Amino acid sequence: MMKNIITEKLEKLKDKLVSFSKETKFIKRKVKLTAHNFLASLLSSNKTNSDEMICNNLQEDYGVDIKRQSYNERLHKDESVAYLKKIFEHLLAENSIEETEEMRGITESFNNIFVEDNSTISLHESMSEKFKGVGGSANTSAMKIYLNYIANKRQIADIQIESGTKNDTKFANIVIDILKKGDLVLRDLGFFQIDSFIKIKEKLAYFLSRLKMNTTIYIGDKKMDLFEYIESKGDFTILDEDVEITAQKLTVRLTVYKVSEEVYNERVRKLKKSYAKSGKTPSKRLLKLQKYVMFVSNIDREMVSKEQIGTLYRLRWQVELVFKRWKSFMHIAVITSTSKKSEDVANKKGGKISNRILCFIYAKLISILLMTTIELVAHLLAIHECRELSSDKFVKWILLRDRLQKLFIGGDSVEDFLVLLQSNIMRLLKDKRIQNPSTLVLLNDGIGFYEEMGMLGRLEG
Repeated sequence: MMKNIITEKLEKLKDKLVSFSKETKFIKRKVKLTAHNFLASLLSSNKTNSDEMICNNLQEDYGVDIKRQSYNERLHKDESVAYLKKIFEHLLAENSIEETEEMRGITESFNNIFVEDNSTISLHESMSEKFKGVGGSANTSAMKIYLNYIANKRQIADIQIESGTKNDTKFANIVIDILKKGDLVLRDLGFFQIDSFIKIKEKLAYFLSRLKMNTTIYIGDKKMDLFEYIESKGDFTILDEDVEITAQKLTVRLTVYKVSEEVYNERVRKLKKSYAKSGKTPSKRLLKLQKYVMFVSNIDREMVSKEQIGTLYRLRWQVELVFKRWKSFMHIAVITSTSKKSEDVANKKGGKISNRILCFIYAKLISILLMTTIELVAHLLAIHECRELSSDKFVKWILLRDRLQKLFIGGDSVEDFLVLLQSNIMRLLKDKRIQNPSTLVLLNDGIGFYEEMGMLGRLEG
């Protein structure tokens, strides 16, 4: 079974590399740098983004003799970005969790279901003119990457790059231009923006978002604190009412889930720990609000019941997992090879400096998705030990000695890899027995939203 999981993904990927390269016109004639070798070079670049080192690796590993300038020119081509984007879309669809019967019944009510997320990447300082950092002790150059994924159709709707100084809330209106009647937008707190919610409603589309804890509630002309309003409703499991929020008095459907005492205590512990890092203490109001998970939407109750709202929102997790890996484990590193020299080459040859950056971005995203395939296998091995896999340990191990690149691109046998993984699995486990399953475990095991609320620490924010 474990061998089949990897072998199936491997064979599909090899077939797709050829078809995608032709479809995007990445390969127009016989060239030294094949579509296969180009992807391999970028996966190896997780260690270094130096063109010289990448070209050396291509020569040593594949016998491809290509000049640094020629390689750099290839990175700036629109066709290169299109080729890598197709690979990313394919792998993201392959790694998407199959919908349960319950989820399919919910998602059928909508046309496109958009999931948005963004992350920040540090760049070489020479790029500070185009991509400014936030200053202070941070990098002088940084960029933000915005990803919009159609979860129910498993396609990328949009990917954009902006200066690191761009406010996250400004990404909230990007999706508006492509929205159609019956579409749904799933949002986390980073995209909570009242004006964009109003525009979504005007498009006859829907939104479902987490609710900020400092949001003001209006009942008629009466202004109420969010916590005060919820507490006035007495004891409940799920609260589901129409209210007006903020000074703009936007009418929304407010759905509030009350978490178990165990989850509440864990959320309080994490909140206090987070505040303690900056020498602060959370307010009593904020501590009490940890009892609840709150959503706002404009979804009709006939379409999605109050019990199903939380389940529907979980579609965000699959994209969030990619960015979480990027932020937490890959440390989305610094793209150090985007220098002034690279920019000069791009301008001279008619290429785009952003294309080079996008190539490295897609390479890292592709690495994460390939890694997820192997992690599912490692997860199965961990279950046999009644333990849970440590994602942090696993990522460090898989990146060691280019194991990921050699397995999927370099031709290492699946059998040998599985023997190696099995012999190392005990080193890759969490120290304690399974207590708080990871998001990946919950998704793949089909854990329901109510079950999730009974597990330690799963409902954060």
